[in-house]
Amino acid sequence: MSKKSRKVVDKSKINEVLNQKGKDMLGEAFEGVGGIVTMKPIHNMDGAFSSEKTVTEGPSYEYANYIKKIEKAENIHAKEVNNLVKLLQKKGLKKEATQLASNYMVNMRDFTKFLEYLHSTLV
Repeated sequence: MSKKSRKVVDKSKINEVLNQKGKDMLGEAFEGVGGIVTMKPIHNMDGAFSSEKTVTEGPSYEYANYIKKIEKAENIHAKEVNNLVKLLQKKGLKKEATQLASNYMVNMRDFTKFLEYLHSTLV
């Protein structure tokens, strides 16, 4: 039986070679640009061609924090209503639990639609 010999490779040397190759490739890509090009313009290409921009001023921006807080509160509220529905079902009050869940969903759907409408008119 023969054992295969393994070559031990130094990972730091591999990283050095790869880093140097990457620098060379970037240098070639931006050759003739005239000066040093930082990585920031490269990383800012995400969504560069889309027309949607984040609004940082105006009424929509002012109200966004309040709308987020309302959405968080809605999630907590829904969770607690769901807990009550489960409790009612455990106690054998399935009809009441179904009514509670149904009424809650209808009312919250209407409120959410109104909130979206209001937010869109404030823009």
